Amino acid sequence: MIARLGLAAPLVALALAACAGSSLDIPPCTTPVPLALSDGAGWGLQTREYIGHVEAGAVQLQVLSEDFTDRWPARELSNDARFRSDFAAYASAAQCNAEALRDLSPPDWAALGADADTVAQMGAFDEARARLMREYEEVTQLGIKAVGTRNKSDFRRWERREREVAQELADTFGSP
Repeated sequence: MIARLGLAAPLVALALAACAGSSLDIPPCTTPVPLALSDGAGWGLQTREYIGHVEAGAVQLQVLSEDFTDRWPARELSNDARFRSDFAAYASAAQCNAEALRDLSPPDWAALGADADTVAQMGAFDEARARLMREYEEVTQLGIKAVGTRNKSDFRRWERREREVAQELADTFGSP
């Protein structure tokens, strides 16, 4: 009986260790992306700044995704601890960037003197930005859940959806 207990203790310890690692700790945003527009500038300058912030942020999301893919080209869930660490870093940076872009307040083009066509075009641009950032955040959360629970089906779903949203970002705001 004692011999069985001696064997059971290491097995229980291994099982507990495996379960303890099932969550994924995502580091908080440490350096938020500064996205402010010039006060007092006309609609032309604020529009260029706004579009520049959105395009640069979209490109940064694409670069983050490509960097992660470069480190893990198989794009498959891995039990390697470095994979989880790399994914956590990617997810943290992606979340921070997407949140900053989602929360970016567009200029009030009408109040700045833009014509009706520009106001409509920029309104559509802003709706696309807000929608894509929400989608990117949702996709990132799916990936965090998949990696945290080590669920291969969810990871494949994340991988497919992340590629789709990244392509939408590239189509809408440009590629790196």
